[in-house]
Amino acid sequence: SQMFLSGSHHILRLSSRLGRQSSSTGGILDRFDGGILSYQAFPILKANIVFGFPVDSTSDTNVDTDKYFYGVNFDLGTIADHWNFNLFAIQQEVDSLTDRQAIGSEVRYLDDTKSFFGLIDYDTYFDSLNTLLLVINWNLPDQTNINLRYDYRSSPILTLSNALIGQDVDTIDDLKNIYSNNEMKQLAKDRSSISQLLTLGGSRPLHEKLQLTGDITVSHISSTDESGGVDAIPSTGYEYFYNVQFVGSNLIKTGDIAILGVRYSDTSTSNTITGNLNTRYPINTAWRINPRVRADYRRNNSNDGSRFTLSPIMRLEYRLTRRLRFEIEGGGEWMTTYDEASDTERQDLNWFVFGGYRWDF
Repeated sequence: SQMFLSGSHHILRLSSRLGRQSSSTGGILDRFDGGILSYQAFPILKANIVFGFPVDSTSDTNVDTDKYFYGVNFDLGTIADHWNFNLFAIQQEVDSLTDRQAIGSEVRYLDDTKSFFGLIDYDTYFDSLNTLLLVINWNLPDQTNINLRYDYRSSPILTLSNALIGQDVDTIDDLKNIYSNNEMKQLAKDRSSISQLLTLGGSRPLHEKLQLTGDITVSHISSTDESGGVDAIPSTGYEYFYNVQFVGSNLIKTGDIAILGVRYSDTSTSNTITGNLNTRYPINTAWRINPRVRADYRRNNSNDGSRFTLSPIMRLEYRLTRRLRFEIEGGGEWMTTYDEASDTERQDLNWFVFGGYRWDF
């Protein structure tokens, strides 16, 4: 998944990294085969040149040269002790056509009590906003934490390659024989919906051993259009999620944790309430037990029935050395499903057990 070489020359103020790598800055979407060349022009200004070939899957053993990108971005900061910026422009090509062409910026702010991160990615080829991300954290003097996250993005990220979704060909080169460039561009737009998510959360200590956390989330995914033989996908509408948890630590013994939570989901297909209890208890330095239980009650909005599920699980862990540990886990799932249309009830029982080891090296 990653293998690269990196080097730097302090006198020339140059640095580079070449190989298979991941990056989430400078307009780079994810993993790629390529390089980043950086020049520290001034203490608060670094210029970066990026180039490479996107990696869709780590199982790919060959470099896909039919799709490539290149771009430039600038790191500015730290300014006024708190602010850091990144400005970028990036171009991505596929089979000699523009796949993605974007400009954008990242903003970071950090002080002793507050942090802020913002990202905007605008595609100038499609004339469309690809991503807008805002994350705010604020720690109050009484140790209360308030956090806010807003996530707007094209899903999947808007590229010309999206036009291949649902088609009988595998490459843009092949699709050229069926559609014009403008038609492929419209197909790509039609396959990408708009996903929006807003979360407001917080936490507050109730006691030196007990903390209360909670959040409210609203999400929405827009519909997609029918075109190119691909059916439209309806919108999810607005969906709501409410979550509250009590987190206790060192209640019985140093190192133990207990989490009691309740979650309510109001979605387009169902309403679900979930309760869970998750505990971890260190018997000694080598042995730990982790019993937990979860209960769900789901009511379908189509009024065709409901389902109740109870899932108890027990996990036992033995740490032989600092890097090697063994674990065994077992549990069950009792499920009762009621079908209103036939006025019937069905009960299912599933259980599992597995064992294994983890070796960190």
